[in-house]
Amino acid sequence: MSDLRERNKEHAREWMAHCWDGLDETEGTIDRLLDPASVGFLEGVVVRGAEDFRRFRDGYLYSFPGMNMQVEELVAEGDWVVVRWRARGTQKKPLMNIPASGREIDVIGSTWLRFSPDGKIVEGHDTWNQGAVMAYLAGAPGAQGYLEGARRRL
Repeated sequence: MSDLRERNKEHAREWMAHCWDGLDETEGTIDRLLDPASVGFLEGVVVRGAEDFRRFRDGYLYSFPGMNMQVEELVAEGDWVVVRWRARGTQKKPLMNIPASGREIDVIGSTWLRFSPDGKIVEGHDTWNQGAVMAYLAGAPGAQGYLEGARRRL
């Protein structure tokens, strides 16, 4: 059983690095690791399957070209892997209705991934403070302080 957990942890590490650092198109990680019937719950958005996920992800990578995704910790239990991650980047292009701000972000979050017996992701849940990030990018007063306080606690 621990072999499956270790395999799933490696798949989770690869998923985060290759999908969110923008390397997928050369590695094919999305098509190889995401089950066609998968569902992802991503901060107010539900995505189903590879094409939905790719559209969602591409919007962020377009806005934050060169984003750096760092996996800080992985925990596996049963068919679940929890990833604690840190993402850094600069918003150089519009994101949703927020024009390019040139602001740098440094965000901490977690992702829960459930794997099938054959090692594909069938379910995912992301948790991070998207609201504070969007407020900061839009120039809302106090938003930067909130993000800095969260980082200091780690």
